[in-house]
Amino acid sequence: MKVTKKSIQEKAEEFSNFPADYTIKYKTSKRSYKYYIVKAGIYPPESELAYTLKPNQYPIPDKYIVETTYSKNEQTVICYINYIAKRPHYKIIFELEKEDFVCSILSPTAAANNYLKVYNEKKNKHLNQISKSTMNRVHLFGLQLKQLRYIREKQKEKKLKPFADLSNRMQVIRNKNMGINLFADFENQIKHNYHSQDDVKLHELTFSVNGSIFHIKYNHFSKELEKTQQIAIIKGMDKHYITRAAYRTLSAIEHNLPRESAIFARKKELNNKMSEIIPIHTVDLELSASQVEEFEDNIEVHFYNDEIVKEMESLLGKTVSRSIKDVLRFLIPSLVDKGNLDLVQSTLKIRISGDGRNIGRKVKQVMVTFAILNSKFNLYKPSSHFTLILHSGTEKYETIKVAMSSLIKDLNDIKNGFIDNNEKKWNIELYFTADWKFLSICLGHKAANSMEFCLWCPIHKSQNGILEVNGIRQDNWTISKDINDICQNYLQRPGHQFAPLFPMIPICNYVVDELHLMLRIWD
Repeated sequence: MKVTKKSIQEKAEEFSNFPADYTIKYKTSKRSYKYYIVKAGIYPPESELAYTLKPNQYPIPDKYIVETTYSKNEQTVICYINYIAKRPHYKIIFELEKEDFVCSILSPTAAANNYLKVYNEKKNKHLNQISKSTMNRVHLFGLQLKQLRYIREKQKEKKLKPFADLSNRMQVIRNKNMGINLFADFENQIKHNYHSQDDVKLHELTFSVNGSIFHIKYNHFSKELEKTQQIAIIKGMDKHYITRAAYRTLSAIEHNLPRESAIFARKKELNNKMSEIIPIHTVDLELSASQVEEFEDNIEVHFYNDEIVKEMESLLGKTVSRSIKDVLRFLIPSLVDKGNLDLVQSTLKIRISGDGRNIGRKVKQVMVTFAILNSKFNLYKPSSHFTLILHSGTEKYETIKVAMSSLIKDLNDIKNGFIDNNEKKWNIELYFTADWKFLSICLGHKAANSMEFCLWCPIHKSQNGILEVNGIRQDNWTISKDINDICQNYLQRPGHQFAPLFPMIPICNYVVDELHLMLRIWD
């Protein structure tokens, strides 16, 4: 913007692109000025607004700071105008000697005269010399600049509502606009206060309005660093069971935490990505009225959380599952990198486990997991067990058979070997462990209190506890059943009433859970 001013006394030109550029140049026939606008200031209410003397009568702003450079030697001063008790106070600081300054409460001309007097005393080495400078004193403060007057008048016309009268959305917009303006001011101040090689960044701004504290964060993180931080928070939440509602409360208290919406958007992204790598399948089982009634016959409740109970009640008769082959393809590379798998031995020892649990008083759930036994040190860590099936139903042969149909097919596929993503073939050893009740169901066996109760031999209940027959000790018990024989002739084998669900697992690899065994708990 170029503004030309003509008068009888002088001709002046103003070169300005403010506020895009905070530097303004001003030329007269006698002198040139360069202004750097630190703060443009505002005009106080009309009843308090002061003016310079006639004939120009320039309005005098409040909260105004300008850095003025003049003369061929590029002498620089910093000028301040602030209203105190409804009167403008003027201050001029010598930039090169910032401990030196002059003040006045009379006028900008009086302040400029004081400055020139001190400056000439220092320059000419003798006191009380009256300045003979032809400088326009008002120009030292830049009060004649038309672009600044235009900006201030525009701000003056804009009437702002009290913050408390704004809607939540408008409060956010106002705070955001202020943050943008302050950031622009900060960026312009950097070149005047720091070296060009200094990496100066504004990270956050904290302020309060009517007692309410607000934080504006200027994001200087790279996308990768931000993503890493969010994933770390998600891992911590999953590990320590922090709910979405709990994190929302924490992030509202601690402003340095990422917002809840950003965290759960990232979590949703990760879940979608994992669903592509390891798809989750749903099977809807048809339940009879008698089966639905069984859900209300629970003896012990394991979960009381209303949200979990309500969700599980909506999933009655449904089964969600994922393929053990997909999970193995995902796990094997990391297990090899950690040294938990031996590439030379090339054998995967896989243990399948299952159990039922009660959720609320109307819902039972069956969970099937697996673990890799190759690493003994990590076996008892929860992170080493991977869920394959969640079935909302009872521990009953008919429903479990349908719920685990996909797992049965996958185990049949990998029993003779599994090929990973790197075309490496792994030998497979399968094991199954659970409490006695779940073991007997999966083996198609009768209950633990039946006459032929043993899962591994055809012993009769009447023979239990007999340690000596005809003077011969009976202490050489061995596993005499064979899984293939049971599959072919289960109705003729003592204690069996259904075909085993996992015929690919040898009978010797079925192991009852040690905790239940030692406590003599069968369920």
